[in-house]
Amino acid sequence: IKSSAASDVYKRQELEDTLPATLSKELIDGLLKEKLGFNGMVVTDASHMVGMTSVMKRSKMLPTAIAAGCDMFLFFNDPEEDFSYMMEGYRSGIITEERLEDALRRILGIKAYLGLHKKNKKEIVPLKEGLNVIGSPEFKEIAAEASDMPPPAAAASFLFHY
Repeated sequence: IKSSAASDVYKRQELEDTLPATLSKELIDGLLKEKLGFNGMVVTDASHMVGMTSVMKRSKMLPTAIAAGCDMFLFFNDPEEDFSYMMEGYRSGIITEERLEDALRRILGIKAYLGLHKKNKKEIVPLKEGLNVIGSPEFKEIAAEASDMPPPAAAASFLFHY
């Protein structure tokens, strides 16, 4: 019996040591929020990534990410199914009332800061035609400026100049 219990403890510790950051309470709450003082909203990696889906079933992985300190998912698989996993995680105690309220406060705080509660959905979600700018020269210029890198033409001349 003792060796079985010790084996279970070892397996749990081994899992905790290899969890992706999105599922690690030690990294998100311990390091990011407590030690480094981050007070913003934490968004998960894509929940379809192998790093997340390979360590546990999706039904446990989703509430575990919230319990670890993530506040919002990058995107869902199946919204109804994923919501049911979250509710089950809340009912079973994986997600505490305190953690749920903290995540909601952070999400609603960002939405209020951005004024999303005052905007029409059409102002928030671009029309399909609006997505045509992605990849255009104007888009690349803005992306280069935002990333503090030279625009594509300047980058090419820079590379060949040196």
